[in-house]
Amino acid sequence: MTKDEAKKYALCEAAAWLRSFLNDDFYSDDYLEFDGPEDGPVVRGFLGELAGELLERAGVQACRKCGCSDGDGCEEGCTWSEPNLCSACAGLADGRPLIEVVSG
Repeated sequence: MTKDEAKKYALCEAAAWLRSFLNDDFYSDDYLEFDGPEDGPVVRGFLGELAGELLERAGVQACRKCGCSDGDGCEEGCTWSEPNLCSACAGLADGRPLIEVVSG
């Protein structure tokens, strides 16, 4: 394995580990010990963004919001809306589903 291949491997593994906090019921809000109920979605949002940044550094197409990729898509399924934004995240505005934003 070359140095570049090792770096890409490490970046992808770190991103997968971060995304596991988004997709695995084992990592509940109780397990992560947030200060308040509003902290969970905020922290999970940052974990997804960090995963996306790591994958981009590895040269892998990834969503800038949730960190999903072709090899690790969103649980509910998604496609690419933009080069670095999945369809699941494209439907969100300020962390809320677009329908909530439009309807007030």
